[in-house]
Amino acid sequence: MNRIKVHRPACALALLAFVLCTAPACRPEMSEHPTPELAHPHAPPPTAPMATDPPRETLPAAPAAAPTPPEILQVATHAYLTWYQQVEDAADRTQLGAHFGANAIATPEPSFLLVATVESGVDALAYRFFSLGDSGFLYSVDDQLAQRFWPASTVKLAAAVAALMALAEHGLDGDAQVSMEDENGLWQGSVRDIYTAAIVPSSNPAYNRLMMIAGFDAINAHYLPMAMQLPHMVLQRRYARKAPDANMRTSVPITYVQGEHQGTLPERIGTSQHPRCPNEGNCTTLLELLDVIRRVALDAELHPAERYPLLSEADRQALRQALGRAPSCIGDGAAEVLGPVEVFNKGGKYVDDDRLEVALISQSNGSQRFLVAISLPYRDGIEAETNRLTAESLRFLQREAHRAPPLQEDAGTAPPIHLRHDPLRLELEVAPTDTGAAWVNGIAQPWRDTLDLDAIPPRTFPVGRGWRVILRGEHDGAPYHRDLLFLFEES
Repeated sequence: MNRIKVHRPACALALLAFVLCTAPACRPEMSEHPTPELAHPHAPPPTAPMATDPPRETLPAAPAAAPTPPEILQVATHAYLTWYQQVEDAADRTQLGAHFGANAIATPEPSFLLVATVESGVDALAYRFFSLGDSGFLYSVDDQLAQRFWPASTVKLAAAVAALMALAEHGLDGDAQVSMEDENGLWQGSVRDIYTAAIVPSSNPAYNRLMMIAGFDAINAHYLPMAMQLPHMVLQRRYARKAPDANMRTSVPITYVQGEHQGTLPERIGTSQHPRCPNEGNCTTLLELLDVIRRVALDAELHPAERYPLLSEADRQALRQALGRAPSCIGDGAAEVLGPVEVFNKGGKYVDDDRLEVALISQSNGSQRFLVAISLPYRDGIEAETNRLTAESLRFLQREAHRAPPLQEDAGTAPPIHLRHDPLRLELEVAPTDTGAAWVNGIAQPWRDTLDLDAIPPRTFPVGRGWRVILRGEHDGAPYHRDLLFLFEES
């Protein structure tokens, strides 16, 4: 971590002027309006200055002492911000809505939409995110605990991943044969059969079984927020059941066998409370739903640190194949823009409430790929409306995606970067043939060897105030990508 001192122009310090006086009873005046002093009860009365006093002289002002300058920390963004925080910070929230408005594209109220390009970056995949206002990051319940949207079946993929992680701790995977007796009677079969049924025909009993395998407390305290890096998602609701039995707090005993591994997962009763997600509901954001799709559908292309831990290769492939077989109501809209496409999708709907689609869309030749998460109010013609908004979002991305900063891990060899002051700026040691692009706090900057930070207000990140600088270009003929934070160090 580099610590770079930044000197700001100092305001001159006000000095106290001491007045010289030769009369014994004369005292120095501290200011034009001195602070009153309490007289000692036996002190003699003050003596007035004599008429023969010499003219007053002011001592020459001492040089102002420079204040201790603040320090700025230069750090890699990925070391300080989670992937969720990186996307939430960098996603463009204005241009998609402006495009809809300029082209008279109506969106029902309320509409939630988050889209992104998937492109070849520097030795890794890169993404450029656009949200319809803040909708991609709004929690599915508001601060007054009123429902914004109901995630419905879109959460079933997350439950499948969590269940597989839980089984891996016992040496098991999707090939494990399990037996349990739930409200639908005795069920026996492979875990792969369970998660395939939850994703493709979107079986509610299969989803409930995945939740029982993972366990209520474990999924909400460990698998979702920690292992899967989903900071807001909470899963509590038992699907296809009515209150008061509509929660997943109870996991029935589950026997398992796979090769030499056999045993029983005991009954578990969940006790954790999640007040931000009321009525024992399921709560999340579009970004969380989209990130689960991204990490499953693009698994083989991700950096090892981004791949979900513990899952077997067979399960990784089977989950992706199930997404490719799941029904979708955005494929027609995508094909209208891209031609033949493959859609890896987990949709959801609740009649008279919401219709959701969360997907990776890929041209059949693989040349263009996009991520789309959309939630619209459920009503007649909702499938056509979802396709229409998907198609228009893809047209927008084809034309305007380059305006947003690309997000990926750092890669390549960047030019040396120096932080200067007075004014605060970054200087890049670029070669004459170097090319590139830069974004400071999400604002695209003209490409040159100096970036003026003083011209752009610092903003607040989860880890402090400062600037986020994303650089993408070629240095000495080789590509590079850097995502950096320059943060004021707190005293």
